[in-house]
Amino acid sequence: MRRVGNRTCVGCVIALLLIGGVLAWCWWNGVWSYEDFEVYRAMRAECPPVWKDLNSGRVDAGMPLGEAIAMTKPAVVERFGDYTLLEYQQGLSFTGITVIAKGDRLVHAQAWSCTWDKVFFSTWTPQEERAYKDSFKAHVQAKWRARQ
Repeated sequence: MRRVGNRTCVGCVIALLLIGGVLAWCWWNGVWSYEDFEVYRAMRAECPPVWKDLNSGRVDAGMPLGEAIAMTKPAVVERFGDYTLLEYQQGLSFTGITVIAKGDRLVHAQAWSCTWDKVFFSTWTPQEERAYKDSFKAHVQAKWRARQ
């Protein structure tokens, strides 16, 4: 019978540690597929730093709006109706992060680009989302009419 040497055991331990490290990194960063990894890389390269707070859960659903604004320092804070839209890029952009609050609590956060998107959290029902879209549409139309 052949005896297993110390080198084999050390190699197995190293392999298990590497696999455990990769799995821990994936769990921490929410990467469970190749597509998730590509989105992670894109956010890392293209997005403002707030994506790290959203991805890690430091900014999450239900967080008070004032606390989120103080912590993340959005480029644009736009209020309309019962909603507040936080944006972290100015002007037209091919990549960005949008956080939406209803009342005083965060309800939706998303990073987006032309070729990918990632929803960090979304707590609203389809009816609530429709109400937000209707309110936003009315807000944009009012701003457009004011310019003319």
